[in-house]
Amino acid sequence: MTRRDAAKVLAPSLALAMFSALVSGLFWSAVPDPMPVHWGPGGSPDRFASRAFGLSLMPSLGVLLPLFLFGAARMEPRREHIQRSEGALEWIITGLGAFLTVVHASMIYASMSESMTLDTRFVLFAVSGLYVLLGNLMPKFGSNHFIGIRTPWTLSSDAVWQRTQRVGGLLFVGTGVVTILLGLLGLDGALLIAAFLVLTGITAISPVVYSWVIWREERAD
Repeated sequence: MTRRDAAKVLAPSLALAMFSALVSGLFWSAVPDPMPVHWGPGGSPDRFASRAFGLSLMPSLGVLLPLFLFGAARMEPRREHIQRSEGALEWIITGLGAFLTVVHASMIYASMSESMTLDTRFVLFAVSGLYVLLGNLMPKFGSNHFIGIRTPWTLSSDAVWQRTQRVGGLLFVGTGVVTILLGLLGLDGALLIAAFLVLTGITAISPVVYSWVIWREERAD
């Protein structure tokens, strides 16, 4: 990728990180010191840190994680398979930046409230949105070691890779959509988190098993 390509891929996420930093500055005096930086399943704060750390955490990650992902993509042995889907890579990095921005805003809002309770449902909606985005984009990449469902069987066969990414992508989208629907229907707190974790477990394990099954079928043919 050229420098212009790098700027195009990274610019949206870095702009979001700068926006998060600006929000930190605007609400600096309204946020307590120390402030909560971790919440339990019920949304109650269970870990605190200095205001400087808490308000700089997500903006810093918003800069470092996109740079790390972009660097890892450039070092990928099958880099050409990623470069052919540069637009999809840009969406993934931007989606991650948007997710971190939402989490940052949620942390600030919770910190300024009297109870300091975090709306875990809202955060799970953001995670679910990221799942839907990833699920739609995963099938767009050719086989690589960087993104997608990477098993010995998907990496050994382009056909197995493509079929597995399509199934895995549908599962990611389904997990995201079902989690959002459960939240909108009133499931909240620990129950919603539990449902999300169960769905995530299914989403993580099923494509691995599926890739092995279709790889065996391919070898039998």
